[in-house]
Amino acid sequence: MRDKYIDYLKGFLIILVVWGHAYKGQGGFFWLIFRFHMPLFFMISGYLFNNKRDIWKFIKHKFKTLFIPYIIYFLIAYILTVVFINEVSLIDTLKAFILQGKYLDNVYSWALWYLPFFFFASILFYPLSKIKDNKWLIVFTVVLFALSVPTYKVFNRLFADDFFPLSLQAMPAALAYMSVGLLYKRYKDKINVPYKTLAFVLTICFFAGIAISMVTTKSQIIKLNTYRYIAGSLLIIPFVILITKDNHNRVIEYLGRNSLVILGLHSILIHLLKKKGFYDFLVSKKMSYECIFILVTIILLFSISAFNEVNLYLKNKVYKKA
Repeated sequence: MRDKYIDYLKGFLIILVVWGHAYKGQGGFFWLIFRFHMPLFFMISGYLFNNKRDIWKFIKHKFKTLFIPYIIYFLIAYILTVVFINEVSLIDTLKAFILQGKYLDNVYSWALWYLPFFFFASILFYPLSKIKDNKWLIVFTVVLFALSVPTYKVFNRLFADDFFPLSLQAMPAALAYMSVGLLYKRYKDKINVPYKTLAFVLTICFFAGIAISMVTTKSQIIKLNTYRYIAGSLLIIPFVILITKDNHNRVIEYLGRNSLVILGLHSILIHLLKKKGFYDFLVSKKMSYECIFILVTIILLFSISAFNEVNLYLKNKVYKKA
């Protein structure tokens, strides 16, 4: 049975992802979205992590659920780019598909970096999730967080213009956040603090996290150049979980259940809307970026519904016959 709260939280986060990409630096709190939304996605992944399969079945399952969708969404983005925006050379296409990272800008689907990245992150996290002693898991988590900033700096020296292959510079941080999610799963039932006390403490932590984060507004998980980013995110995230806990909204839960589809389609759709003058037209009508974001979200909802209907038809009519 699906956890509706997890769907709600994923829906809330994917809205922030789309908002952040739709704004592309236009909003005053744009930096705050990038402070916690991807770390929290990785924490949710760690919380939900299932290591009951043996390693080879696990890899096969992750390939089906992460890498095949990556191939599908990449092909959709490539076709839409070539048909509606511009030609893409074979070399640029291969760079985007194989190396990913910023090369995905070649097909205007920068958000797709997450799918192959998380495929490899899940495989690396598999042995970590097998550690039963929580003390050792905490030690490995701290070590991974400690390695995250030096790893980024090494990659930054090796590769020019931030074209990091496979976004591997973010791997230690991603694994650390996944470990935090797993640790929360193991310890959550042992947390026995009165709600008012917990709310007060987490509110203080939230504002402390914002204060720390304001010094490092340009940092994000794929450009983790300071430990202040980690400290800020870990102080902000518990408050976000607190204020979203026990909330229910069918639309947001629907978005959460379809977060993979949104992740795969929103980048190219946003760029198409910009390229075809949709943004400029709305701005010329003195429409705020908040309203533009709402319209983009509505368009994505229709796109998701259409994609799901096609996928359902293929499952029922084509795949079964095959």
